[in-house]
Amino acid sequence: MDFNYQYEQTRPLSLATELVREVMNKEAVDKDRVYITGLSMGGMGTIEAVYRNPGLFAAAVPVCGGGDAASYTKRHSRTPFWIFHGDEDGVVKVEYSRELYARLRQLETDVTYTEYEGVNHNSWDYAYEEEKLLPWLFAKKNGGGRLPLISGENRAIVETNYGKVRGYVHNGIYSYKGIPYAKAR
Repeated sequence: MDFNYQYEQTRPLSLATELVREVMNKEAVDKDRVYITGLSMGGMGTIEAVYRNPGLFAAAVPVCGGGDAASYTKRHSRTPFWIFHGDEDGVVKVEYSRELYARLRQLETDVTYTEYEGVNHNSWDYAYEEEKLLPWLFAKKNGGGRLPLISGENRAIVETNYGKVRGYVHNGIYSYKGIPYAKAR
């Protein structure tokens, strides 16, 4: 596969990025918490989208993807990554994820890599069931770090589909156990 990012960006990736930016500008979106994930070709798109839009995404989760790891520079290293791949992937070479992981570590990026032993191309079955994935993802923001747990008048009880949840509101963001979840209304 040729992951050369020196080529012009594809029309589908341009349109997808344009849509993300349009939604960010027109809807109630926390612009510091826009995340990207994808599997297989979507994993490849995830890696390229972060490269072509440094600073847009608060975190990236490519699953069994690949990309032009050599093109990544310090400019592209601010976005945290959690990369997933199966070591027996017969569709997308696991080496692609290993190379990206090695390059991101070299750039001192906040990066985690999980490789599933004995798993073929369907590593998404395991990746999206990782217990720590969503808390890790939602703790990431472009401003950096987790929201502080605070007490007092900022306590909030939020009605959800699962019942009432107690948490905190800080700077207009509702959080539970220090993990941001949604804008407070």
